[in-house]
Amino acid sequence: MIVLVFFAGAEGLHARPGSLDFAFVPGDEISYELTRENKTRNATQAMRVHLSCFDIPAPDKFTVLLTLESVGPHSAVMGGFSAIVSRNGETSIPLEMVNDVANMPWMICLLPPLPPTELDQQWTSPADAMGDRWHGARAGRDASHANQPVMDFVRSDITGVQECGGASLRARIWFDETQRLVSQAGLEYIEAITHDQYTLTFHLSERQRRKPAWAAQRARELEAYIRALRLERYAVDDLTDSAASAAPALQSAEKTFGRVARLWEEFDYRIAGQVSPLAQLAASHRAGFVQRGDLMRQRARFAHECVAAPAAQWSLQAPGGQIIQSESLRNRPVLECLWRSDSEESLRTFETLRELRTAVPEAQLAIVCLCLDSDPSQLNRIAASCGHDLLQLHSGPPLSGQQPAEVPILRLLDTVSTTRFIRIGWRPGLAQEVKAALESIKKKPARAVTAPASPESSRRP
Repeated sequence: MIVLVFFAGAEGLHARPGSLDFAFVPGDEISYELTRENKTRNATQAMRVHLSCFDIPAPDKFTVLLTLESVGPHSAVMGGFSAIVSRNGETSIPLEMVNDVANMPWMICLLPPLPPTELDQQWTSPADAMGDRWHGARAGRDASHANQPVMDFVRSDITGVQECGGASLRARIWFDETQRLVSQAGLEYIEAITHDQYTLTFHLSERQRRKPAWAAQRARELEAYIRALRLERYAVDDLTDSAASAAPALQSAEKTFGRVARLWEEFDYRIAGQVSPLAQLAASHRAGFVQRGDLMRQRARFAHECVAAPAAQWSLQAPGGQIIQSESLRNRPVLECLWRSDSEESLRTFETLRELRTAVPEAQLAIVCLCLDSDPSQLNRIAASCGHDLLQLHSGPPLSGQQPAEVPILRLLDTVSTTRFIRIGWRPGLAQEVKAALESIKKKPARAVTAPASPESSRRP
């Protein structure tokens, strides 16, 4: 049973005098109507955002789930993520869901960082896992909107990825001091890489309350959902980690699909018969994974090809004009990062590589970024911005002429040019994974192998 509740704040949670504070209660289900207009493509879409509170894991902190839903006869959940948000809007995202936030950064505007005190007119949030920060400023009160306080926000990032990719996000947010949540928001958003321009408006439509037992069950389901995401990641990593085995690439891919299907069947069994937003989110995620089936097969094929023979030798040009030869770097392990300028994840990986460079001396690991763009002009621009302080070289497209379906590709080579570790795509914690792989190389030294000699392999990776 759902009970519609109108109330002044949340029981047992008292706002700081003169300050703005979030207050959610386990069982809260809050809905926003969302209109998203793509001004570049002249397209408008009506959607709905649901914000549910499941738990209070610590004093003044709330476990919430945000889901995005299409509107119409065949409405369906399109994506979402969970967060732990404090009363002042400090938000923590599970590492397994950071990429989901990256795909819909405007959703987080419903949980903005609030001014630390009633005296603060401007404030800046700490950087999150992607390096994003929010700069807030009070914009007075809106007499036409119940005299609610208004705040303006601008997003920046410490990595330079947003500026480099041409993205920007500005928001104006209205805050309901009675219900202690965002009541309305208007955003201007430019998407990275595509540069599509959007305007988005959120309007609070209703706030419902379910029973505590419902919230407790959803909290347990959320833990199971995050665990399933983690196990799925491990299964996908095995596509590249097990490439040295005798199993054919396609056989490895089909085995991975089976593992992933079974772990989501287990999740479905846990929530069978339940009215749960996690069931809808899981169904949306599974459908997306199935659609990426061909990409998974290409991952497996690429990894098997990499470990089947030593990495090709190359001689490539840096933005400054100097020529770098692969063999000048391969007297120690080498991490090659294959990337393109049309990939935001590629740009985000550069900060990971700088983190790795700080942790591992140059004498122990060479790091080289190989740009696969046909046109080297973007390399020059990116190398001077978010790709700074890294060895950047222009490789151009692979000699086969077919660009990889997914980038970035991180490939760790030992001193005889054997591929010992591959990761495709960006995610938090990637630097630690490379460090662990580097330690395994130290424990299991490389075996001498004769590299293939061909004119083409001497030019490009």
